[in-house]
Amino acid sequence: MIRQRIAVSALALVVLGAVPAQAQIFGPSREEQEAARAHEDGQDSAIAQQGDRLRLLEDRVRGLTDSLARATGQNEELNHQIAQQNQKIDSMQRDFAYRLCTLSAQQLGAGDAMNCAATGTPSAGQQQSYAPPQGGMRPGAPLPPIDATGGNGGPPGGGFTSAPP
Repeated sequence: MIRQRIAVSALALVVLGAVPAQAQIFGPSREEQEAARAHEDGQDSAIAQQGDRLRLLEDRVRGLTDSLARATGQNEELNHQIAQQNQKIDSMQRDFAYRLCTLSAQQLGAGDAMNCAATGTPSAGQQQSYAPPQGGMRPGAPLPPIDATGGNGGPPGGGFTSAPP
């Protein structure tokens, strides 16, 4: 009986020990192969989706970079145009101030006594040392009346020979 039990135990051990060996000999089962294939397919599709997302993000970054470069260029161009316009305005202001000064000097009969060349320059903002002749026109004073003939009350040439009364 003991022999019989030992023989049955040995036979069961041989039969049960051979089952895992038999599965290893024939390779993975069909279910294992399908599970592995499904896992690999899932990984492949995830990699493809990530690749698509990455390309999409790269395209967006490239588009934003291009837009920023264009906007920066346009901004620099506009700044240059603004600087040019400011220079033109400054030049026109100096020219206007010079013309106004020469016109005032002509009306006051000051001639070259007024320094109109300095008009429009930074030092022109300071008061000039011009004193009109006695009895002459003063800046801000009203002009003499024009007579009914369209003249200015002076000689036929149109200018004053002396200060008005």
